[in-house]
Amino acid sequence: GYATVYALLLRAGIAAVAPSASREDAIVPLRAAIAVAAQHDMALHLAAARDRLAGLLGGDEGAALRATAAAYASTEQDLPLAQGITFG
Repeated sequence: GYATVYALLLRAGIAAVAPSASREDAIVPLRAAIAVAAQHDMALHLAAARDRLAGLLGGDEGAALRATAAAYASTEQDLPLAQGITFG
């Protein structure tokens, strides 16, 4: 669970900055990370993955993902880890 999410997020991050990678190379692991994070109640990681995917997709799907990520952040302001995190 946790290790898989971390690995997928790392893979997406590397793909996002690798000159030889396509946009899809970052999108695929982000979608997988979202699915696994949801299964394992990893809400902060889920919100972060949704926000990153939103930035890559844009459009209606991106807006919906970003809104969901922002909604999580607005409910978790009491957590020290969530303080200072902004989505959007």
